[in-house]
Amino acid sequence: ETEYIKIEQPIELGYEEVDELELYLHVNNFKNYQEIKNIVDEINLSDKYTTENMGSFYKLIIGPIDNKTADKLLSTFISKGYKESKLILN
Repeated sequence: ETEYIKIEQPIELGYEEVDELELYLHVNNFKNYQEIKNIVDEINLSDKYTTENMGSFYKLIIGPIDNKTADKLLSTFISKGYKESKLILN
């Protein structure tokens, strides 16, 4: 007769993963790539960014960025009428 012993694994509460997450700003609803290029030049964006064609609109993805930069950029884009802006942890 086989005897089973239940071994309880300790629960690990790790905070390390959060540190590894990177912050990105997603700004949606650009009509085309040129519109993105114009705003990037206008605000002198020095952070790394990429663009994505979503079919009916273009998306600007900036990052990874730090919290301070993220707050500043989010305010900038919202003040310029890009209300479809959000911060994403990746």
